[in-house]
Amino acid sequence: MNGKKYYYSYSDPKLGIPTLQTTTITSLKKYSTRKIKISFKKINGASGYIIYRANSLNGTYKYIKTVTSNYYIDKNLTNN
Repeated sequence: MNGKKYYYSYSDPKLGIPTLQTTTITSLKKYSTRKIKISFKKINGASGYIIYRANSLNGTYKYIKTVTSNYYIDKNLTNN
């Protein structure tokens, strides 16, 4: 640019680790003996929600599904 040299300062790269927010269940609605609709609060800016389930109060959570809406219909319930 017109024979002039331009210098710019730079910053060191930063490591960014996103944190996931948790939501709150707003309602549980029974559809049948083996189906239930779980609704939860929307999180602004969220593109989806990851559903996990445990089979007991202190059980290990397992991944079920990722959904884009703020509800999930669970169709695989057992009597216990």
